Amino acid sequence: MHHRLLARRRPLVVAAALALGLAAAGPAAGQSPTIGEVRVEREGEVVTDPTLLSLVETTVGEPVSRSEVRDTIAHLVGLNAFEDVRVEEEPLSSGAVRLRYVLVPTHPVDRVRFEGVTGVSEADLRRVVLDQGGAVPRATQADTARQALLRTLRDRGYPQAAVEVVVEEFHHPDRATMVFTVRSGPHAVIEDLRITLADGGPNTTLVEQPDLMRGAPYDKPTVDRILQRWTDRMHARGYYEARASHGVLFPPDGAVVSVTLTQGPIVRVAFAGDPMSESDRERLVPIRTEASADEDLLEDSARAIEAFLKQQGHRDARVDFERVAGDGEVVITFTVSRGPRYAIGAVRLTGNASMPAAEVRTWLRVREGQTFSESVLAQGMAAVRAEYRARGYAQVRAQAKQAVEPPDRPADTQRKVDLEVEVAEQRA
Repeated sequence: MHHRLLARRRPLVVAAALALGLAAAGPAAGQSPTIGEVRVEREGEVVTDPTLLSLVETTVGEPVSRSEVRDTIAHLVGLNAFEDVRVEEEPLSSGAVRLRYVLVPTHPVDRVRFEGVTGVSEADLRRVVLDQGGAVPRATQADTARQALLRTLRDRGYPQAAVEVVVEEFHHPDRATMVFTVRSGPHAVIEDLRITLADGGPNTTLVEQPDLMRGAPYDKPTVDRILQRWTDRMHARGYYEARASHGVLFPPDGAVVSVTLTQGPIVRVAFAGDPMSESDRERLVPIRTEASADEDLLEDSARAIEAFLKQQGHRDARVDFERVAGDGEVVITFTVSRGPRYAIGAVRLTGNASMPAAEVRTWLRVREGQTFSESVLAQGMAAVRAEYRARGYAQVRAQAKQAVEPPDRPADTQRKVDLEVEVAEQRA
């Protein structure tokens, strides 16, 4: 009589299977058979490794114990060195039983090998496999890697490619090699090239075409690079909405490539109102750099110009933009209004009963005659509150009131703003 139980890597499932299996195999409750022999086998060989044998809790001469068998399997599975651990109970002529622990070791893949006519460099194919399974692919990922290789070969112009994969196992030590046999087949040539302009009416003229040619071997990365170069050239001309994509079909006689181009209007940027240097325009309105003129970028650019002018003391600076579409072009006009340039006039402190005015002014970081900047003032006020808190004034409050001095003449471009810094010292 021969009984087999299969234990895998889930201890709870293993325990349940053992309990049911041994109950069915053994005598009635209270009459468990005696263990006459315990054997641990690994790929047909008897294990003598004392480290592995020390994990076996079942003992010759003792009755079969479901809990000891369960614990032994849990110990062996916990090594993460075995795909399966099978427990077999065999009757002996003496009336006792033999317990055989059959270990099925894992064979981790430590090599990937390519054979056959690949058509593509081995380095590229290896990269595809490693992208699927990491630095050490698992045997269970073999077919996933095979499918990825087929897709890659198709993208590289080999639609008739075939890929087979086997995992060769080796022993002592246990390891495996994943072997891919590749038959790339013929390289498809671009027999037909179809270019479609997705935007514009029937009278729209395509400024320039991508440098694609019939008769060239099809290769998706190469086609993508050519289309990207076309897009970059269009952006450099001011067609910031230019985009390109392609698809491919493989009839029996080659490759049919369909290219879809979006040219978009030419975008021109203009400035009105107060002048700005060319370098400041390029830096603050990065339409050319970003190759984009979407609404978010335009709004960010207007805010960037305002912030830049305010740092220079133009407290009332304002920037607006307008987008006007014309015949095949879009004109974006930024209107800049600097306003007067402000300097700090008088700085008065109130409420600082516990702190010397000179020390608070040092924290404030602004002084009379300095170019006025909202951001610098905000940083100074934050520093005042932080210094007070560091000295135990946890509930301190501080604010700055601004008062613009009337100019001597309305046309004056230089103005002064007085500051009154109010501190409310509160320790708790």
